[in-house]
Amino acid sequence: MTTWIADVGTSSGINGYYQTERLANSLTKGIISDIKTLEPYVTLTNIIGSNITDSYFTAEIKTLIWPLVKDYVICINNTNLSNPSLTEPILVKRPFIYDLLTSRWPKTGPQLECNNNWEWLSQIKYAMKIFAKNTLDMVPTVGFNTPKSQANRIGVECCRNELLRNSILRWIDNLETDRTTLCLLKSTGFISSQDLHAVRSDNILTVDLDKKASEGIHDYWRTGIGKKHTLRKYQYNKATSKHSPIEKWINRRASILLRRVDYWRKFFTKNQIKVYVHYTVEHEEGIAKQIALNLEGGILVFIQRSHMVSVGGSIARRSCHVCFCWGNPVYAIGTHNHNNIDFYVISGANDKETTVHAKSLGHSYRNKVSTAGAKFVISIFDNASSPNIMYGETALNDFYTYLLRWVMNDQDNGLIIKPKKNLALQLANAHQIHHHQPHDRISIAVHKLLIDAVATGRCLILDESDAPECAAYAADISVGLGYSTAITRSAIENLRGIHCDLSKNPDDHLQNYLNTLMFNDLDSIMEAITTHKQHVIAGDVLPSLIGDHSAIVKQLDPFQDGKATDRIADYLSYLIQGYDHGYSKDLVIESANKKFVSKWGEDKVISNANTFRYQDHE
Repeated sequence: MTTWIADVGTSSGINGYYQTERLANSLTKGIISDIKTLEPYVTLTNIIGSNITDSYFTAEIKTLIWPLVKDYVICINNTNLSNPSLTEPILVKRPFIYDLLTSRWPKTGPQLECNNNWEWLSQIKYAMKIFAKNTLDMVPTVGFNTPKSQANRIGVECCRNELLRNSILRWIDNLETDRTTLCLLKSTGFISSQDLHAVRSDNILTVDLDKKASEGIHDYWRTGIGKKHTLRKYQYNKATSKHSPIEKWINRRASILLRRVDYWRKFFTKNQIKVYVHYTVEHEEGIAKQIALNLEGGILVFIQRSHMVSVGGSIARRSCHVCFCWGNPVYAIGTHNHNNIDFYVISGANDKETTVHAKSLGHSYRNKVSTAGAKFVISIFDNASSPNIMYGETALNDFYTYLLRWVMNDQDNGLIIKPKKNLALQLANAHQIHHHQPHDRISIAVHKLLIDAVATGRCLILDESDAPECAAYAADISVGLGYSTAITRSAIENLRGIHCDLSKNPDDHLQNYLNTLMFNDLDSIMEAITTHKQHVIAGDVLPSLIGDHSAIVKQLDPFQDGKATDRIADYLSYLIQGYDHGYSKDLVIESANKKFVSKWGEDKVISNANTFRYQDHE
C-alpha cells in the first residue's frame, strides 16, 4: 500500500513532505560539495558554467535520494525508535549513492543497506538506450514546415489548453512581427485540425514537438540531431583515465544532458529560432534549452503561468534568460530554486479580453445557482495531489467534504467548483471495483456527496479549460487549496479569495496574513466564510479583511491594468529588433531592457545575470 508523504507527521504537526524536503536538501547540498572537484564535473563546468552545472546535478542527486529520504521520514514517524530492531534497513540500488550518503545519513532511525545486484542491470539498460539513440541520430532530421526565408524567429511552446483559452495567441497577435513558430505539445491532449488550420491561416508556422500533438497531417520534429557538437566537445576534453563509480555516473548524466543540448541546437538553427518561449517544468529539458541557446546566441524566455512556491521540489524548473512574472518575483515564482534566471521582467498578470470573458461567464454561472435558490456563493479551486507532494489524499478529500456538506446543509448556499483536472472528480473503474484510490481522485464518499450537491442545482462543476476568474466572478468569495494560483489571479482582479494551506508550508509569505488571507485548517475557514456570509446577506458595506488582498496586491501585480499581453509582446518585439540589427545576445537583452524600463519604470526589470560566457569552438 502506498504511503502518502503529506499524511505522515500529522502527530508532530510537521507535514511529512516538508520533513523530507529539509533532510533531502541538506544531504544534496553536502553531496554536491563532495563531487564538485571531480574531473568530469569540472570538465562540464568549463563548458556550461558552474551555476548551471550545480543546478543540474542538484536536481539529479535530489531526484535519486528523495525516495530514500521519504522512506526514512515515514519510518521515523511510524516506528518506536527506542527499539532499533523494529526498523528495517533502507535499500540503496546504486552503490555510488550509498557511498556518498553513508557519512551524512542520520545516525538514528533506519540505516542504509547497499543492493549491488541492480547496478549491472542499470548499466546494460543505459548501454542499450544509448545504442538506440545513436542509431536514430544518424537519420537526418526531417521538418516539412520549416521557414523558407532567412529571418530571426520567435518559437513558442503551446498546448491544447492555451489554444482553447486563446491566452498565447493574444500576445502573439500583438507582436510587431509575424515570424512566429508554434511548437506544439500534447500535455493537455491533441490539438484539433480546425484549431491548427486557424493558427496557420494567420501565417503562424507550427511544428509538433510531441508525436500526435496535433490532429491530422502534422509536422513532427523527429529526434535526429546529426553531429553532436557539444557532446563531442565534452568527450574530447574529459580525462581518459579510469573513473570511479560516481565519476562514471557524472559522465553518463553529462552525456545525456549534452545530447539534449545538441537536439535543441539543431532544432533552433534549423527553424531559425533566436527567441524561444517555453513553459518546461522538467529540469533537464529546461537546462538543455538554455545551454543550447547560449551556444547559438539565442534567448530563452519563460512566462509565468502559475504561482511557484519556493520548495526544493521545484529545482531548476524555470531556467531561462528572461522571465516574465506577474509581480514581485518572491511572490511570483520563487527565487531560491536554482533556476538560473538572468532577468525578471515584471509584466503584470491578466489581459482585458480574459477579464471581459471571465466576467460574462461568471455572471451566467451565478445566475444558474441563484435560480436554484443560492443567495451566497463560494467558488473553490482544488490542487494536485499525489503520494510525493505536500497535498495528499486526506487534504483533497477533506477539502471537498467540508465544502460539499456546507452547500448541502443550507439552501442559501451555492458552490462553483473549478477543478485543476476534471479527472480529479471522476471515479475510475478500478476505483469502483477494488476500492483503491488512484492518484488525484476523490474518494467514493466524496463522490456521492458531489452527486447530491450537483442535484440541488446550487453546485456547478466547471471545465478545467475555463479560466479560474470565471468561477471567481460568480462568487462572493473564493477558496483555494494550498497557496492557490487561482486565488492569486482572482485577487489581482480585486476579487475576494482565501488560501487553504493544510500542509502549513513554513516558507509561505502569506503566513504573515494568517486567518485573513491564509488559513491552515478547515474549521477556521468555515468560520471565516460564515462571518463573511453574514456581512453579505446583511448588505454590510463595511470593509472586511477576510480574503482582501489589497495589502499585497501591488506585489502580485503592480499594474492591474489588463495590459500584460501588450508588455510581453512589446518586449519580445524588442528582442527580435535587436537581432535584426545584428546585435549579440547580451546587447539584444540590454537594448530590450532599456526600452522596457523607459516605458514602464526602472523597477520593472530586475537583474540576476550570470556572468559566465559561453564559447563553442567546433
